Amino acid sequence: MKCTQCGCEKLKPIQLQSLIEAEYLKKSKLLKIYICRDCGHLEFFYDFNEKLAKEKKIIAKAKDKLALISKKQKPLLQQQEEIKETFERYKDELNAVEVESTSLDITIRQQQELKKQAKEIREKMKQVSGQWEEIDCKIRNLQNEGKNIEKAKEMELDRVNKEYEVFEREVF
Repeated sequence: MKCTQCGCEKLKPIQLQSLIEAEYLKKSKLLKIYICRDCGHLEFFYDFNEKLAKEKKIIAKAKDKLALISKKQKPLLQQQEEIKETFERYKDELNAVEVESTSLDITIRQQQELKKQAKEIREKMKQVSGQWEEIDCKIRNLQNEGKNIEKAKEMELDRVNKEYEVFEREVF
């Protein structure tokens, strides 16, 4: 660092409290003030590292939460796929039973037994469909949670940027 007035590299850091009246600036770690040992000129430096650290922390926190959601969602998607396969299998069984029940080569007793089987298969399909809905609801909730995390991250980043914009307007 050099003094912008005389070019000297002998700058000494000084305390904010002695120079600035604004309370939030006194507490800030962003503004670094140095005095030139040769000419006494004050140099103000804006430290972006703190802002970047806050932004990285916000992004990392959101990323961790999204990874956790993804981890929760994976087994649900697998269950949903298994349920879909089971439903398709029941659907095929039901079609086969219904086709067989319309055959003219069966007795009334066989037809009644096939209708009973068809009813049982429909009940199983109804149960599987309910399981599908339950898992689909959980997946949608996790997706909404992910969207909310993204929104919260963006809002937090905006808040940090606005905080620093105010700081920059006041100081520079």
